[in-house]
Amino acid sequence: MIINTLSLRTALRQRLYQKLVPIKHVAYYLFRRSSIRDKWLPYRNPRRKKCFIIAGGKSFAPEIAEYLIKHREQFDVFAINFFHDSSYSDLIVPDYYVISDPDHFRFDGTPLGTSNRHLKKYIDRHKPCIIAPRLGNWHLFSDQYLPFNDLEDLSTSNISPLYPRGYTSNTAFKAIAAALYMNYTLILLSGFDHNYATHIFVDVDGRLYLKEQHHHCPDSLTPLSDLFESSAHALHCYALNLWTMRHLSSPRILNISDDTLVDCFRRVKIQDFLLQPNHFVGD
Repeated sequence: MIINTLSLRTALRQRLYQKLVPIKHVAYYLFRRSSIRDKWLPYRNPRRKKCFIIAGGKSFAPEIAEYLIKHREQFDVFAINFFHDSSYSDLIVPDYYVISDPDHFRFDGTPLGTSNRHLKKYIDRHKPCIIAPRLGNWHLFSDQYLPFNDLEDLSTSNISPLYPRGYTSNTAFKAIAAALYMNYTLILLSGFDHNYATHIFVDVDGRLYLKEQHHHCPDSLTPLSDLFESSAHALHCYALNLWTMRHLSSPRILNISDDTLVDCFRRVKIQDFLLQPNHFVGD
């Protein structure tokens, strides 16, 4: 749910909610936390020390996909959300698939429902390890998955999957947090552009739109007027995402992107990476 944090009353109510929810759930999670930890323990310190996270942005270009296919044995691969719709999804089968949006439970006749049915078939066919919230019907996608605590507490800086997260609800953020917790020595990001703030515009009738640009589908226009009260509200929410993202900052992370607003990670342009990949990845 999008909350208008520009209002003082709403901002105070949101802060109170963020404080009370962890307290409300502390007893519930007191005993379940150990079970979550036990499930994550076998996945810490993996055999491959490098991982590649494929987010949804356009910077996951065909050249990067071809590089990953060629060097697949070097990396554990994380995919998120609608990667199954990519033309490379059967050529780059992820080791981990991170999903967290309740909209994935829609299996109706809408385009989203159709895509979700394809996602379920993709997971059934390739059987990646699913990383999904502790609460919810995620067993619909796989009986075996790594659960994480998806409560949000922005008053903290926590990124551990065992506790309420100190960053906003973005699936790519959760994939990065999981990779950091699993102790990969190098985490490459591709498709992690997070440049929504530069892709919104207002039409002649004053309606707000987002130019959607993803590697797994054609570019499109998404109306935002039902999600945000104004362009200022949208920019505020996108800025909040960028602000809380700083908790994920780590020298182990390299973002391969030509067009991004993310400034808390090391960044390299696509062609610079492809010209000297060993300079960034090693042998």
